[in-house]
Amino acid sequence: MKLIIQFCRFFVGGLFIFSGAVKIVDPIGTAIKLDEYFIIFSDNFSPIFEVFIPHVVALSIFITTLEIVLGLALLFLYQPRTTIYLLFGQIVFFTILTFYSFKTGEVTDCGCFGDAIPLDPEQSFYKDLILLVLISILLFYRNQLPSFEFKKGSIIVGIATINCLLFAKYNLDHLPIKDFRPYKIGVNISEKRSDGKADVVHYKMKRDQEERVFEKYPMEGGWEYVDIVTIEEGRLPTINDFNLFDREGTETTDSLLKGVTLFLISQNIDDIPKEEIERLGKLAKESTTTSISTVLLTGSGFDKSDHLLKQMGIQLPVSVIDEVVIKAMIRSNPGIMLLKDGVVKGKWHINDIPSLSTINELI
Repeated sequence: MKLIIQFCRFFVGGLFIFSGAVKIVDPIGTAIKLDEYFIIFSDNFSPIFEVFIPHVVALSIFITTLEIVLGLALLFLYQPRTTIYLLFGQIVFFTILTFYSFKTGEVTDCGCFGDAIPLDPEQSFYKDLILLVLISILLFYRNQLPSFEFKKGSIIVGIATINCLLFAKYNLDHLPIKDFRPYKIGVNISEKRSDGKADVVHYKMKRDQEERVFEKYPMEGGWEYVDIVTIEEGRLPTINDFNLFDREGTETTDSLLKGVTLFLISQNIDDIPKEEIERLGKLAKESTTTSISTVLLTGSGFDKSDHLLKQMGIQLPVSVIDEVVIKAMIRSNPGIMLLKDGVVKGKWHINDIPSLSTINELI
């Protein structure tokens, strides 16, 4: 039994630390997932969940920090009984969320491990059930666990908490230090838009009393279609929603994936502070003196784009794209992305706006 308890302790502690760590590098990503849950719950259960929506970033940091700190506390046996009670409460909460996602299908990815390891709702629910069993074992045998020295444990937990909060703040004020999304630096967007695979299917046909399965639809006469048999399921392209459109409604995706394009990106123009507009305008004016194609990419529509360009004091071509896609592209509003022949050469938070010389070095 002691071996089982130790296994549960190390497995649960290690997994909570890992889960929190891969999410705390991207607090905005976890906030987006929480926002999705709260919107669904407010629509399906009670409007009270709307109260949490403005605070999703703070909740994201709190939840991910708590995961890491509780995992460390369990490994070091700091206040083990209190730690196990908190872990049990947290896993019950997560299990309810993943069960809801599993049964309804309204949330396709719970975000348990951020974008590092996407899990579908069924996988997430069974993962949480396993953790619930392991933590329940620890809860049952909690009085058999020794306690780490309180003073030393408090120092370790305190330092870990402060470091987690500082690390989360850094990843908010800059781009995540580790990018797990399809638009990370080095990715060829053109290739990722076409790396999907169609279903492999065979055709069940009938003629007289004979039934046969063909790899290709038979062209000879006499065969009557019965059914399609899926031999191997296909998959969507890694990037399947990167579709840009200009003012006339013409798709501009392919043309902007050729040559060098500097995207000035905003998912929501209304949220851009005045000082950031000025800095963005300065970069735009500098880039237009070169052969770089500079484009404003937004999810806010053309009227707001025109107002933004007027504030920047410049005219640029504008392309629109779904706001959800922009959130996946870059965790900054506004942000900057540099492409060369469809390859992501650079991405910048507005707080780290690049110089023209930096851009030229990359291309």
